Amino acid sequence: MLLSVDLASRRWRDNGIALLTPEGTGARVRLVSPEALGLRGTPSAAPFADALHQFAAREGVRLLLLDGPQLSLIHISEPTRLRRISYAV
Repeated sequence: MLLSVDLASRRWRDNGIALLTPEGTGARVRLVSPEALGLRGTPSAAPFADALHQFAAREGVRLLLLDGPQLSLIHISEPTRLRRISYAV
């Protein structure tokens, strides 16, 4: 299972989050809203990393892809929060 996150820093709802599950020769895509992860208020790195960690653990995510203008919310130097999940940029 793969979690793809397109980062934005102004509003939580501007972040794109998609869960991709292998299905046959393709993948099933489920869009996940930041609100569904309990994210409200002003975006910041720690709550986002915690929410992604909890969601990834619950869903069995094995790979997390991050994309954004400068990766301003989650820095690649902070991957230990997600421990067993691989990172790709």
